[in-house]
Amino acid sequence: RCFQFAAGVAKGFAYPLRPQDTPNPLKIPSIAQLTTGRRVACGTSIPLQLFKTAGKRMDGTINDMIVATLTATLRRYLLTHDARLFADGTKAPRISVLFPFNMRYGRIDVSDPKQFGNQFTLLPLDLPIHERDPIRIMLAAKQCCDEIKESPMAFIITALNKLAMTLLPAKWYHALTFACLEKSTGMFTNVPGPKKPMLLAGQVVTDLMFYVPALASCTFSVMSYDGSVRFGVMTNQGGKLDPNELTSFFHEEFHRLHDASKGLQPRVRRPEASPWNWALLFVFVILLSRWKYLFISYAAATCIAWLLSSSRAF
Repeated sequence: RCFQFAAGVAKGFAYPLRPQDTPNPLKIPSIAQLTTGRRVACGTSIPLQLFKTAGKRMDGTINDMIVATLTATLRRYLLTHDARLFADGTKAPRISVLFPFNMRYGRIDVSDPKQFGNQFTLLPLDLPIHERDPIRIMLAAKQCCDEIKESPMAFIITALNKLAMTLLPAKWYHALTFACLEKSTGMFTNVPGPKKPMLLAGQVVTDLMFYVPALASCTFSVMSYDGSVRFGVMTNQGGKLDPNELTSFFHEEFHRLHDASKGLQPRVRRPEASPWNWALLFVFVILLSRWKYLFISYAAATCIAWLLSSSRAF
């Protein structure tokens, strides 16, 4: 876990330099190619309990199962429309999505203007698109999610963003932001909605769904409401992508993964958060709050990552 923590630190500092995703039918080379011809689609609902059951079988969470299903969905779509991406067995395509990471902790009072509003940062999630076996897809997706949860990457990227916003001219800052957005294939977000039916103007709200208004060629939305889960897709390529095909694949791939998860048994309990992780996180946040210590903290993180990787090799 210390290695994952140090790796998260290194990834946070290297975020602006991360490589582009492999060119694929879902990705556009530049945000300038986005059009106003948006298309949306919403898939059929899936019982939330099925996500819980499959998540427990792989010692994971509902979100881990959603990420695994998204991975299987995108893999199937790319195999259908551009199988050449997987023709080279030695080099798997790089597919990632950006997702909003909540920076709030605890409950908030929405009536307080100081607390109301969004507080999140966008993090890249590298999907294990190279995996073929359903069980390996689920376990690899869980590992990717665990690495993000146990690393301070979100805090480092937030600090770097504030630093760039303060020091760089507006034109340069916007160019850097767009360059980071263009590196990922799309954007993904999962919103847990009300667990019970809600009323609006005295009428029962039977269903809820939303779509991510992002600067991306395709966005993937997951919404849970009243014991069911829906998957939505919005494309922004002038009709070149069919979102209905993606929502259909999501529904079919989930049931394939759910059936495969019946052979899994949770073997490892989720460990408690180590106080050393929080102590290191506190030190890095303090150092990053003062930009003149940025290079000192970067050098320290590099040394820690090197020492941990060296000790792990033996």
